[in-house]
Amino acid sequence: MEDIPPEGFRKFLRHLAMVCGKYKDRDDARDGLQNQIKKLKASSLGKKSKEKIMDEFKILESQVHEVLDKETEIMKMGHGYPDVLREIEENRTEIDTIRDALAELKQSLHTIRHKKQKTPDINALLLRIKLVEQRYTILKRDPMRSRQRLEKIKYHIDTVKLKAAHS
Repeated sequence: MEDIPPEGFRKFLRHLAMVCGKYKDRDDARDGLQNQIKKLKASSLGKKSKEKIMDEFKILESQVHEVLDKETEIMKMGHGYPDVLREIEENRTEIDTIRDALAELKQSLHTIRHKKQKTPDINALLLRIKLVEQRYTILKRDPMRSRQRLEKIKYHIDTVKLKAAHS
């Protein structure tokens, strides 16, 4: 076994600690995102005001961005592959688009439930759900997409569909 110079070993340990710290930050951000999703689900099922639900959505949005930023930091540690960083940004844009569409669907569903609007509005909502599902299907075909995130998006789509069906 080769002897490793103390200076090289120290440098290795320093970098190892830095990488571990970045992964811990990312895991903490993911946990925060999961907690915010749970809070949002609970608040949307309860009788909270529209402002409180919108505040929860804003917090959720900041949590999503924080997780993506932490993922980007980890990717940059690998000397920042430009293609990977560009793809992460594209993923972020696609996820933001889907998240915005889901937020609009939830808001539409909320409006329909509370105002007891006519059937054509429900049909419009169902059409929008189908459009979001089509976007999801396109994203699902990409092997670079995170399966865990895709499963979460599918879960949210199914939840909105279930709520629309019960309206």
